Amino acid sequence: KVQWIGLEAVEIGYRVKAKGYAERASDWGERVKTGPGQVVSRTVELAPGRPVAGRVVNEHEWPVAGARVEVVATYNASGFGGHYWGSSIRTTSAPDGSFVLEDLPEGRVDILAQKEGYALAKAPRVEVGKTDLQLVLREGASLGGVVLNAQRQPAAGASVQIHFAQDPGGLRGRLQQRSVRSGDDGRWSFEHLEAGTYEVIAQLGQAYSERKQNIALGWNDKRDDIELI
Repeated sequence: KVQWIGLEAVEIGYRVKAKGYAERASDWGERVKTGPGQVVSRTVELAPGRPVAGRVVNEHEWPVAGARVEVVATYNASGFGGHYWGSSIRTTSAPDGSFVLEDLPEGRVDILAQKEGYALAKAPRVEVGKTDLQLVLREGASLGGVVLNAQRQPAAGASVQIHFAQDPGGLRGRLQQRSVRSGDDGRWSFEHLEAGTYEVIAQLGQAYSERKQNIALGWNDKRDDIELI
């Protein structure tokens, strides 16, 4: 049983977690209404949790230690679910690259691994209970260029934004970095990108550059020739 005592008059959601059990978050119909001096109780039933385990490796299949591995979305047995904002289900890979994410609910989960110096590793819709998941961290591609003003002079301090050409949203649409500032020489770059097709655009004050579209990158591509005017 969970109790809320003496809160101001608000309507709140809740999340309950206990070792060995799947984390339980309230849905919209289970939100709690509180008021000054009131004691509000709810009985919350927790289901036993299950793990997802595996290894984090680089593109040569060598173990990667110290990578952050986390659940970013959960889906129930019927496939319903979505973003899992504020999830506390995360861990760090061991020296041999191994990891275990514990106390997960039945169904499927989206898993993300990241470490400085690598592109994101994404594993969508992993079945809970899987114990041989391999997450591959790659150095990734890079994309860069220069921002120029109407006189084709370098534009310093412009915000350069990047996203996938057809942004799929959710896990697949996540990027390590979505914007950078151009330097004094107008140059900018994004490092450790996944293979994919991208769009970039620059903004300086209220002015926008032409949007560069359909920039295809392979995992090992290095480009620094994009002009944003």
